[in-house]
Amino acid sequence: MSSDLCGSSLLLSLPDEIFSVITSSVPPRDVCSLGLSCRGLNSVVSSDKAWLAQCDKLGLVPFSTLIEWRKGVSSYKALCRFLVNIQPLMGIWVHKNPEVGNVVYVMPGFLSVVGCRIVPQTIGPLGLEDGPLLWTSVFEIFCKYDGSTAFLLHGRERGEDYVYPGFLKSVDRNSNMLLLEVEPLHQLDGRNTSSEIPFSPLESDDGERLLDFTSQVRDIVPDAANMIFFPPIRNDEFFSQQDFAVLHKRRLLLLQIYPGSKPDRVGLSLRAVTMKLYSYVAWPDMHDIRFALYKLPTKTKWDKTFFYYRLWGSSNY
Repeated sequence: MSSDLCGSSLLLSLPDEIFSVITSSVPPRDVCSLGLSCRGLNSVVSSDKAWLAQCDKLGLVPFSTLIEWRKGVSSYKALCRFLVNIQPLMGIWVHKNPEVGNVVYVMPGFLSVVGCRIVPQTIGPLGLEDGPLLWTSVFEIFCKYDGSTAFLLHGRERGEDYVYPGFLKSVDRNSNMLLLEVEPLHQLDGRNTSSEIPFSPLESDDGERLLDFTSQVRDIVPDAANMIFFPPIRNDEFFSQQDFAVLHKRRLLLLQIYPGSKPDRVGLSLRAVTMKLYSYVAWPDMHDIRFALYKLPTKTKWDKTFFYYRLWGSSNY
C-alpha cells in the first residue's frame, strides 16, 4: 500500500457512501471524537450523509421522515443531537392510579416528541374501527434549528389552550422517572447561566405553590398551532406535502412563543433521571408527593400483562 494512503488519508480517500457505512457502526459520540483527530476527518465527519446514517440507525422515525425533518434544522448532525437527547423519553409513563387516566405516551411528533395523555374510555366491540383512541397533549419537546430542545407544557383553562415554556434538563440514558421542577435563570455578562433550585427537598405544598407561581408565565396557543400534531397517513403525495407545510408552520409559531434570553426569569424544567424503583404487580411503586411520571418497562411477563388492560378499555375490573 502506498504511503499516501495510510492513516487518516485512507479514510479521506473513501467515497462518502462508504464512509457513512463505516461510521454508522459506531455511536455518535465516537463519530464526534473521530472528527477531532484532524481537520480533514472533521470535514468528512461533518457531512450530512454521515449524520443521516446516525439518525437512521437510532430508528426513532422512518427514513422518509428524517428527510422532511432535515428542512427545519441546520444539519443532520443537529438533528442527531436532538434524537439522542430525547430517545430515553420514548415510551409509556404513568402516575398514581393510571386506570383513571394518569398515563402519558411519549411518541414522535413533527421535529418534536409529544407526551399524549390517554383519556379513559370504553372500547367498542369493533375495537379501534369504532373510532380512534381519545387523547390530549400534556407536553411537547421541539427540536430547535441547532438541535437543542424547547420544552412546552400544555394546558387548558377557561376554554383557552395555553403553553407554559420550560427547559429540558439532563436526560439519563436509562431514565425511568420524569420530574417536573422549577429553575431560576440568570443572565451574566451577556451569557445565559442556570442553577437548579433544590426542588426535591421542598415539602409537597411548597412545591405545588412554586409550580403554580411559575405556571403564570404562559401564552395562548395560536389557532394555526392547534390543527394537527402529527402528519396524517396519506397515499396522495400532494396532500402529504400540504400536511408537512402545516406542521412546519405550527412548529415555527410555537418556537416563536418559546422565550429566548430573558434575565432573572424563573421557569419550569423537565428532568429525566434514573432511580432505583420497586414494583407491585407490574406497576412501579409511585409516590403521591412527587411531581413525577414513572416509565413502564417494555418487557413484562405474560402473567402480568392483564393488569395493563385498564389503560385502554373498560373501567369495570
